[in-house]
Amino acid sequence: VMDDPDEPASSREEPPPSDAARCRVELVLLVDDVDPPLLGYVDRLLVRAADLLGIDRGRLTIAAVDDTYMATLHQQFKGIEGPTDVLTFDFRRVPGEPVEGDVVVCVDEARRQAVNRGHEVRAEVLLYAVHGLLHLLGYDDHEPDSAAAMHDREDTLLAALGVGRVYAAG
Repeated sequence: VMDDPDEPASSREEPPPSDAARCRVELVLLVDDVDPPLLGYVDRLLVRAADLLGIDRGRLTIAAVDDTYMATLHQQFKGIEGPTDVLTFDFRRVPGEPVEGDVVVCVDEARRQAVNRGHEVRAEVLLYAVHGLLHLLGYDDHEPDSAAAMHDREDTLLAALGVGRVYAAG
């Protein structure tokens, strides 16, 4: 199909990236799905978030777990007792390689926070997945200034995805 030369370039839609030029995202549920479902939502929107961030290659697995499983991982890998919202594992051997990692999200914590923030559980889980993706890109939330910048970037991405601000909504 040829472009219409009379049509302004700004009105022409760019074709979506081919699957070969996208970050692959897999959502693995190690808990029962929620209502409305995570499956087909978190994974699809995280691919779009990766596109918005300029990630055109790589693999990301999102594992949805419960408090018990998360507490075990939190103790094993961080030496901290009790569950947390999200843990990120970067499997790249060399900086600059395509994104490759696992993001573990705690659905029980997402349920609690979704009630506090007044939105769906799946929006909170998506926030955790985006948070993990940003960690893989080098974002850090250990200092107040960098945490604020990271949370603002999360909400900017979620707004661009049509979900709206999730972190700041609380």
